[in-house]
Amino acid sequence: MFNNEDRISRVFEGHHVFVTGATGFMGKVFLERLLRATEIAKVYILIRPKRGKASKERLVEILDNLLFNTLRQSRNYVEHIKKIKIVDGDCSMEELGMHAEIRKELSEKLTMIFHFAATTRFDEKLKSAINLNLRGTLEMIKLTRECKNINLFCHISTAYCHLHESNLLEISYPSNVNPHELMSIVDRLTESEAELIKNEYLNKFIPNTYVLTKSLAEAIVVEALETHKLPVMIVRPSIITPTLSDPQPGWVNDYNGLGGLLIGIGTGVLRSIHCNDKYHGDFIPVDVAIHGIMMCTWNYLALMNQEKYIFNFTTSNEIVMSWGQILSKGLVICIDKYPMNKAVWFPNLTLTKYRWLHKTRCLFYHWIPAVIIDSVLFCVRIKPFLWLVQKKISRGTKTIEIFANNQWTFDNSNVIQIRSKMNEFELMKYKVSSDGIDIEKYMEDCLLGGHRFLLKDGSKYEDFDSGRRTMRILFIVDRLLKLIVLGAILYGLLSIILSIFS
Repeated sequence: MFNNEDRISRVFEGHHVFVTGATGFMGKVFLERLLRATEIAKVYILIRPKRGKASKERLVEILDNLLFNTLRQSRNYVEHIKKIKIVDGDCSMEELGMHAEIRKELSEKLTMIFHFAATTRFDEKLKSAINLNLRGTLEMIKLTRECKNINLFCHISTAYCHLHESNLLEISYPSNVNPHELMSIVDRLTESEAELIKNEYLNKFIPNTYVLTKSLAEAIVVEALETHKLPVMIVRPSIITPTLSDPQPGWVNDYNGLGGLLIGIGTGVLRSIHCNDKYHGDFIPVDVAIHGIMMCTWNYLALMNQEKYIFNFTTSNEIVMSWGQILSKGLVICIDKYPMNKAVWFPNLTLTKYRWLHKTRCLFYHWIPAVIIDSVLFCVRIKPFLWLVQKKISRGTKTIEIFANNQWTFDNSNVIQIRSKMNEFELMKYKVSSDGIDIEKYMEDCLLGGHRFLLKDGSKYEDFDSGRRTMRILFIVDRLLKLIVLGAILYGLLSIILSIFS
């Protein structure tokens, strides 16, 4: 008999939930899912003013996002939105930059906390990374300790924060660096002074400030469990990619990761990637990761399984695809199925594990053409754009380079065990595994999502005839230019040879 009981949404019923990072990629999806699929009493979201926009304006921007279309079309949309309460603050500040009145309200009301906020920039300055990722987590722990009715503090970490472990288990790992001492040292330094000591903490297995601060943030959360007996849970997703299906396929809000890669390939501006094509990548769609967090919350609170509190949200045990396979599929999709009318050159992509070769290719295939084309545009009084596009694409590809040139395996036994406890209805409503995912269709959805959500292309996605015409023209131009260059090289060589023998 089919069991249609939804025990996962029920575990959130009546709770007062605090969410940080609701303006970010995962945080937005979590907020939308909470409002649409659960009967929470209230959701507090921490927002800081940014670029001259007040927190209320930023919330309006969040709710206007196409991600919230399904929620907006629901009959109870107004009631759902009334459950949101903005908390003005900043994770990088002492006591989260909150006013005393709202902090008192939170300490009395909160029952669940989900900490998504973090900087994911790999080139972040040490002081900024520590303030956002490390101090922010410590301040959230302090708030959790003040809460009188807290049931759960969920910390969103990453599967790539313990790179010295070739096989990451669902356990805590000790750190060689004391997070409190590091914060104390950096507090006494200016940003430029902190940069001078950065390399003392970085090495082969801690290659950037993101990995350093995320690993130390985990240490702080584990310390809170062991010292203060706080109800904590740590989730470690791998590389987050656009939505699989919930609430709509292919939703993405930045150029980092797979969505940005496909847009870069399809427009012809991304022509070289630094990666080992034999290594396999580990991706997880953002909605699958969010469903996993909700599933683990149910396991922690309803099933009272609190001994296992660390979960690796990974997919490479179920789907094994090399970077070469992934990117070659992407190239075919970009050329044959969904060619882009906005392409600036015929798509082509080369992969290399050698950094020097990649840098050389970038110079000739990315940056020099960007300078030439932007200069021509400037001369004819059209706003240059390609240099800025290359900067966005470059930043997006850098986020995966470390993962694409190394190989890790991940144990996700705890996650698999919880999945086995879900009933048929829950497994249908909350996609929590990669079983049954059509990879090629998913990549197509990612590219189409890039059209819609990144390029803001309002054209009909069923009609790519203009894109195909553009591709035919660019193919001819590409081949002609290559023939001209090859002819010039042969002519030069022939001239040299004739001059030697004449």
